[in-house]
Amino acid sequence: MKKLLILVLLILPLRSAFAQSTSDWRQDAGFLVGINKPLGKTQLQGDIQLGITYARFQRNGIGFRTGLLYTPEVAELDHSFGIPIAFSWRMPSRDDSGRWISGLYGAADAVSSGGRGREMLSGFLLNLFSSAEFYAGVTPGWVLGRRGSDHYSSEGEHRWTERPFPLSLSLDAGMSLDYEIWRFKLKLMPAFHYLLTNNYRVYEEVRIPDLGIDHSHAHDVRWFFTFSGGLVFQF
Repeated sequence: MKKLLILVLLILPLRSAFAQSTSDWRQDAGFLVGINKPLGKTQLQGDIQLGITYARFQRNGIGFRTGLLYTPEVAELDHSFGIPIAFSWRMPSRDDSGRWISGLYGAADAVSSGGRGREMLSGFLLNLFSSAEFYAGVTPGWVLGRRGSDHYSSEGEHRWTERPFPLSLSLDAGMSLDYEIWRFKLKLMPAFHYLLTNNYRVYEEVRIPDLGIDHSHAHDVRWFFTFSGGLVFQF
């Protein structure tokens, strides 16, 4: 009898934990990894971005998301840090049948548009998400690098990046497609960012002495696109 009582006491908390619905989990925290790509008329390449994220929501799905971001190189300047602060709204989670039906519709739509195996798989997976989140906010930060390395081409082009101002502040808007596995969520997060501060100024020179060409100009990089993926734990 005593063994049976002990077994019941051990099973009840586990049963309660598994019985919780997603709406009972109002917080999540985890890790992100992605790419940060400068946009506009620029030859600048994207670079990896690392981060941690934390969010808290009310029962109506409204909440906030924050964290810490680190990018080893942005627009050829080293070491950028940011603290995103965003208002978020997440949709109610869909049940398994709704997810599968949506995924099949996505695959069928890809076929009707002339797609084949790869397009069918993409349409299926993109519509298989358990919930979605939309967010908008700001990211104050700091850019450590002052000047990027010089780049020369065989056509006589010379390019480098300088930092006019170290403090940064961007406006952010993005979304997250979430794939739920019990208390964990796999997140895919595309977002756009607009810099209110002047942190990345690109200088370009073209010098071809034989043709008598000598031209230079500078432009500021303001728009960025990020695409991150990560794993968060809900509690």
